[in-house]
Amino acid sequence: MSNMLNRRQFFKVASAAGFMAITGSALSGCGSTKSAGDAVETPTELVFAWEPGASEGKYENMRELINEAISEGAGVPCTALTTTDYNVCIEAINSGKAHYASLGAKEYVELHKKNPSCQIAWVLSDANGELNPVSYHSQILVLDENAEQYKQDDGSYAVTKEQLQGKNYSWVELSSTSGYVIPSICLANEYGID
Repeated sequence: MSNMLNRRQFFKVASAAGFMAITGSALSGCGSTKSAGDAVETPTELVFAWEPGASEGKYENMRELINEAISEGAGVPCTALTTTDYNVCIEAINSGKAHYASLGAKEYVELHKKNPSCQIAWVLSDANGELNPVSYHSQILVLDENAEQYKQDDGSYAVTKEQLQGKNYSWVELSSTSGYVIPSICLANEYGID
């Protein structure tokens, strides 16, 4: 018998624990409130804010499954808040309009600077629960008419430092960890490209 939780079980347990933390804080009037009358009410619904990449239609089933697991674990409904901008996702958590969020590393750091009480509930891992194999994968896309210059003898495509230098780059979004921050740092560190 494995002592590992599957993802659904994990979300249920984490949601129940998170809900208890939310309601425990609310019931005890923790924070800067000075009287029990100022305490935040226990939520009757939880909201999970999704960063733009996970807000796409193709991830609807994933969002529904996670919301269902959170609802089961917390005992209250959970709904998805899809966003088109990372800052909307950050502000949804910071303002209290959302209780959970799917954030990249950079977005979490930004949120935590604004609101140190926001903490990581869980992180993505591989099937064995390990963090080390988790990584960013980025691609450099070129116009179809320019693709041949990057083709290798074996039919694959690769770029060299020389081919990358002096080119103009278009980024997904400047606040995206995997769509800008990590690739731009790698290009700067590994190839000297700013």
